[in-house]
Amino acid sequence: MIEPGYPAPEFELLDQDGQPVRLSELRGKPVVLYFYPKADTAGCTTQACGVRDHRADYAAAHAVVLGVSPDPVKAIRKFADKHALAQELASAVMRWEHVPDLALFRNNTAAFVHELSADSIANVNGESNYVRVQALTPVGVLDRDKQLGVVKEL
Repeated sequence: MIEPGYPAPEFELLDQDGQPVRLSELRGKPVVLYFYPKADTAGCTTQACGVRDHRADYAAAHAVVLGVSPDPVKAIRKFADKHALAQELASAVMRWEHVPDLALFRNNTAAFVHELSADSIANVNGESNYVRVQALTPVGVLDRDKQLGVVKEL
């Protein structure tokens, strides 16, 4: 265990894009390390989203945040992309509905991204690389033009 105030040992790991990250390149900056055992599981998703939701706090402290997982790079990239898409979708719904950017609305507008198994959907050419995107809003909130606007934006 590392004692408080002592520097962490050097390490090099690949990020979600397969690029090396070396602790030595971050010396002098605050670094927040969090560890999760498996991407896209309930507990790890909650933890990663909690870190993401506080990114403004970390940015204010000029901290670099690194999540460490034993998963392969491809699984980590997929996990990151899925949660970024859900957040972008929820933001798009707020923009198209002209919802004020207030904490009350930001905390209560949600979007979900559901991965479909390769054999559950395909286009005419047989390609099956799809996700199902669903925005939950009260009945009648998004008319057809606003629904299409959200889709075009993403």
